[in-house]
Amino acid sequence: MDRVYSIEEQKIAEKLTILNTRCTGMLTQLYNVKKACGDSKSRPKYFSEKNFEPLTSRIQKKFPNVDMSKDKVVSQLLKDCHQDVSSTLHYYYQTFVEILDFVDSAREVLTSMNVGGIFCDFAINFDLSRNFLDLVTNYCKLMILMGRVEDRKVIVGLFNAAYEMQNGQSEQSFHRLTSMIVEFDNPLKKLMEEFSFHSKNLKATLLSLTEIYREKFAVKEIINGLISIVSKPMLIKNVAKTPKMRTDLILRNTMNEWIIVGFLLHQLQFSENESHSLWKEALQDCFCFPLYRDEVVVVQRLYETPYIQNNKMLSKRFKEIADYTSFAVTQSAVKHKETRNILKLSLNELRLIFTDQPGLVGPKAHAAMVLLSLTKNEIQWLVHHSENIPLKFRNKVNADDYQEDNLGEMLFCLLEIRALFKKHADIVRDYFVRYISEVDLPKFTEVCKKHPQLDEEYHQLMVSFADAMKGVSLSEEDQKNHNLNGFRLDWFRFQAYTSAAKPLVSIRAIPEFITVMDATISHSYYIDGYEKYLDGTSDLSFLFFFSNFFRFNFGNCIEDYRFSRYSIAFAMACDHFIECTNKFCPEERSPIRHRSVLSAERCLEDMAKQTACHLEELCRESIKLEQQVLPSNAANMLKQEAAKLKKKQKDKLRIKEFVIPGSESYRKSHENLTRIDRSVASVTELLAAFTHFDTIRVVNATLCPIEYLRDVIDETFSGSFAALAFYDPDNGSISRPSELLRSISAFARTLKSIDHFATVDIGGLLFQSMLQHTQEIDKRGQKTVSGLYSSWFTDVLLNKIISGGICYTPSHKMFVSHRSVSLKAENYTDVAEMESLAELLGPYGIRVISSKIIDKICQEVTELKKIVQTNLSSLEQIRSKREFVNSNKNLKDCEELLNKTIRIGVMLCLRQLLHDATLSVLSRRTPTLLSVIQEFLSHPPNDSYVLHKYETASVIGIECPIDSVLFSALKAKKESSNEDKQIWSLYIVMIAMSLPDLLNQDMFVYENVIGGFLNNAHCLAKAINHLASVFFTSGGDKAVLKNLVEFISIASECVLKLECKKSENENEPVKHYEPLYVLLDIIVQESHFLKRDTIEKFISHSIIRDAYRQVNLIDRDEMKKRRKKVDGRSHEYS
Repeated sequence: MDRVYSIEEQKIAEKLTILNTRCTGMLTQLYNVKKACGDSKSRPKYFSEKNFEPLTSRIQKKFPNVDMSKDKVVSQLLKDCHQDVSSTLHYYYQTFVEILDFVDSAREVLTSMNVGGIFCDFAINFDLSRNFLDLVTNYCKLMILMGRVEDRKVIVGLFNAAYEMQNGQSEQSFHRLTSMIVEFDNPLKKLMEEFSFHSKNLKATLLSLTEIYREKFAVKEIINGLISIVSKPMLIKNVAKTPKMRTDLILRNTMNEWIIVGFLLHQLQFSENESHSLWKEALQDCFCFPLYRDEVVVVQRLYETPYIQNNKMLSKRFKEIADYTSFAVTQSAVKHKETRNILKLSLNELRLIFTDQPGLVGPKAHAAMVLLSLTKNEIQWLVHHSENIPLKFRNKVNADDYQEDNLGEMLFCLLEIRALFKKHADIVRDYFVRYISEVDLPKFTEVCKKHPQLDEEYHQLMVSFADAMKGVSLSEEDQKNHNLNGFRLDWFRFQAYTSAAKPLVSIRAIPEFITVMDATISHSYYIDGYEKYLDGTSDLSFLFFFSNFFRFNFGNCIEDYRFSRYSIAFAMACDHFIECTNKFCPEERSPIRHRSVLSAERCLEDMAKQTACHLEELCRESIKLEQQVLPSNAANMLKQEAAKLKKKQKDKLRIKEFVIPGSESYRKSHENLTRIDRSVASVTELLAAFTHFDTIRVVNATLCPIEYLRDVIDETFSGSFAALAFYDPDNGSISRPSELLRSISAFARTLKSIDHFATVDIGGLLFQSMLQHTQEIDKRGQKTVSGLYSSWFTDVLLNKIISGGICYTPSHKMFVSHRSVSLKAENYTDVAEMESLAELLGPYGIRVISSKIIDKICQEVTELKKIVQTNLSSLEQIRSKREFVNSNKNLKDCEELLNKTIRIGVMLCLRQLLHDATLSVLSRRTPTLLSVIQEFLSHPPNDSYVLHKYETASVIGIECPIDSVLFSALKAKKESSNEDKQIWSLYIVMIAMSLPDLLNQDMFVYENVIGGFLNNAHCLAKAINHLASVFFTSGGDKAVLKNLVEFISIASECVLKLECKKSENENEPVKHYEPLYVLLDIIVQESHFLKRDTIEKFISHSIIRDAYRQVNLIDRDEMKKRRKKVDGRSHEYS
C-alpha cells in the first residue's frame, strides 16, 4: 500500500516556486524554437528545401505513426542525412521533452493541492495564491504557444526517425511526447478538460481578487491617498503603507490574464453575479494579452476556436464576448489615456521630491513602488494593444487614443526614480533594517503571545521567523550581507501548511499574524531584494520585442520640441533589454546584448542628427539675416522708397517688396511660434537631454551622449562650409570670398551658441573643420573650400583671362573685366575679396591655390622650352652674329612664345595677389609672429640656405628676389637643370626679339587708369623677372643680372632700330613704339636685380619719359577704333 504523504512532506511551496521559474524558461526556449522555425534564414533546411519535402510531408500525414521503412525513397533520403538531422534537431526535440516533464510535474502539484484541500485567497495566503495562478496561467500559455509551433510534429517525428536509424530503437520519451502533442493539438479543449478537476479552487482564488482588482481602477484615489506628498506635508516623514502592501504591486494586466484564462478554464460557468461581473470587467479593460514576449493572444480570437463554437454552453457567451471586446476597443483606450495623464504628474512630483530630499526615499519607498507599478502597467497595456487592434475596429477607433505623445516623459520619470532608488540604496536598506527591528519585530512578538498554538505546532518556523527579524538588527558593516530568501520561503511554507483541509492551525484563525508577516515580508525586500521589486515594477525589457512601437514613439519624442528633453529615456531604456533573457536559454544573451547596445547608439545618433538638422536650419536663417544687412540690399530698399515717394505704379509692381532687417522679431503674441522659434526650442531641449547624463550604461557598454553629438555635428557641418561656396563647375559661378566669410561667420556664431547649453567644444570642432578646408580634400575625400576656390581660380578665372576680356591692373591690384564679359573679375580679386579669402583659408589654403597655379606655370614653361628647342640653331646663329632686328621672321612660333609668357605673367600676378592678401591678414592677426619672421629674413643667410629662407617668406606672402617655390617645382620637373641653361639663355634672346610683335595686337594699348596694357602685356615684366631668377639662380645674382641686362639690350636695340626704320619708310603704316618703351620700363621697375641706370645705358630717360607722355596723348578716336576691332569692348573704372 502506498504511503500517504503529509502536506509538509509534499513541499508545495518549493515545487510551485521551482515550477514557475522553470515554466518561464520553457516559454523562452519554445519561443526561440518557434521564431527559428518561422524565419527563413534560421529555419532548418529540412523544412524548406524541396529535396526533403517527401520526408516532411510523410511525417506530417502519418504522425504519430511514423514508419520510414515502408517507403524506400524516404528511407534512403533519411539514411543519407540522419546524423546531420540528429545534431540539428536535438535542441528542438529536447525542448519538447522538457515541456513534457514540466507538464507531468505541474499536474502532480495541482493534483496534490486539490487532494490536500489547499485553498487560495489573496487576502489570507498571498504567496500561495499568486504562485498558484501564475502556474495555471503559465501552463496554459505554454500549451497555447506550443500549438503555434507549426513544425512541432515534423521536429519530433524527424528527430525520432533519425535517432531510430542511428540507434536501432525509438527515443525513450518519443511515445509519451507524441501523445502529449496529439492531446494538445487543440490546446483549449485539453486544458478545459484537465482543469475541470481544479475549477473549484481556481474559481475561489479568482473571486478573492475582486476587491483588489477593482481598487486598481481607482488610480486617482490611490495616488491621493498614498503617493501625493505635497498634498499632505504633515505626513511627509510617515512610512507609506497600506493594509494590502503585497497586493498593491500586482499589475492589473497580470490580473486580467489570470481572470480571462482562469474563467475560460472554468468553462465560463458563472453561478453568481460576482464572478460574471469580474470576468466582464476584465474583458472590457483589455481585448488582448501577451502570450510571451511579442506573441499576443486576442481574446475574441481565443473564443473563436471550433471547439468553443461547437460547445453549446460556451457558444452562448460568444455574443457577450463580442460586445465586451467592442467596448474594450472603443472605450478602454480613453480611460487608460486619462490614467497616464494622472500618472505623469505624480511621477514628476515624486521625482523632484526624491531628487531634492533623498532621505524620503526610505519612508516613501512603497509609495514609489506602487506608482512605478501603475506606470509600467499602463505602458504595457499601450504597447500590447496599440499594435493589435482588430481589423474590423480600426476605422471606428480614434488613433490618438492608442498613441502617447509624451511617452518619453513617462519613461524618463520612471527611469529617474528607479535610478534614485539604486543611488540611495543604502538609505532604503538602513531605513527598513531599523523598521523591521524596531516596529515589525515587537508586533510579531506581541501577536505570537496572543496565539501560543503557533509556537506549539510550528515551533521551528516561528523560531526561524524570529531569528530572521532579529538578524537584520546587526551592525551597519554586515547590512549588505543580509539574505532573507529563507525567511520569505519559510513564510510561503507556513501558508501552504496552514491552508490545507485539516491543518494543525488554520491560517484563517490568525488574521493579525497574517497582516504582520505580510508587512514584514514586504519590508524585507527593501533590504536584500529591492532590485527584484524594481524589476517587477519598473522593468522595461518588454520594449525590446516591440521595436516598431519603440522607434515610432522615439521619433515622435525627438520631433516634438515639448518633449525632446525626455528623448534620452529611450536610450536609457535599452539597458533593460538584457533583463528579458532567461538563464534557461543562455544562447540568446549575446545577440540581445549586442542589439541593446546598437539600439541605444541608434537612439543617440538620431537625437544628434535631429539636433544637427535644427542647427542647420538655424544656421541657414542666420545666414539669411546676415545677407539682409548687406549694402546691396540697402540699395534695393532706397530704390523702393524712392518709387513710393514718386508714386509710380509701374515701379511698385516691378520692385520686389523689401523685408526690413529685424522685422522677424516682431510678435503679436508669445504663443504664436514661428518655425525658427520651434527649432530654437528643439535644440535647447535636445541639448538638455544630451547633458542630463555624462554617461549611459547599456549592458556592458558605457556610452557618452555628448560625444555622439560632437561626431554628428562634425560630420554634418564639415561639408556645409564647402556647400556655402555654391560652386557650379558648369557655368563657372562661385560665391564671393567676402560673402562666404560672412556666411561662415554667421554659421559659426550659431553653432557656438550651443556651448551655452552643453559643453560640446564647438570652437574645437570649427577649428578642426576649418583646418580640413585648408587642404584640397577633407577626410571624407570631398572637395573643401580650398579645393573649390583653387579649381575656380585655375580652371575658370585663368581661362577667362587667357581668352581675353579680363586684364590685370597694377594700380588697383586686381583683375578687371570688359563690359561684354559676364564674369566680373573685380568682384573676386580686389583687395577686400582676396583678404577675405586669405582669412578663410589661411596660409595653408592659399598655398593649395598657389601650388595649382605653379603646376600650370610649369606646364607653360614646358611648352616654352619646346618652342626654344625648335628654334635652337637659328637663335644661336642670331646671337653669334648679333643680328637681332627683323631676325624673328626666321623664327617659328614667336607670337605663341609671347602669349605663353604673358599667361605665365598673369598667373604670377594672381599668385602675388594671394600672397599680398595673406601678408595683410597675418600682419593684422599675428603681428608678433610676422615681425619675428621678418627679422629672420632681414639677416643675410648662407648661400646654401637662401632658398629655404625664401620659401619661408613665400608661405607668409613676402615677395623675394628668387621664387623658391617655382624653382623647386621646375627642378622637380627637370625644367631648370644645368644642361638647360643654354636653352633658357636663348629664350631670353627670343622673347626680347619678339617684343615688337606686340605692336600687331589690337589690345596692346596702355591705359594710365589701370597702369597697364589691355592685353596684359605688362604681366611680361613679372614673368621675365621670375623666370630669369629661377633659370639662372644656380649661377648667383650676377648670372641673373647678366641675362636680364642682355634682354634689355636686345629689346631696346630692336625697338630703337625699328623706330628708326619707320622714320625712313614713310609709306609703312604708322606704328607707335612708345608702349614698348613703357613696357621695358615696367620690366626694369619689376625687377629685383635691374636698376634705372641699367636701362639708361640703352635708352635715355628722356625717351622713356616722352613715351609715357605720348601714350597718354594718343588720340581717343584712334583708341576707340582699336577697341571696336575687338567687339567694341571697353572698360569702366570708378
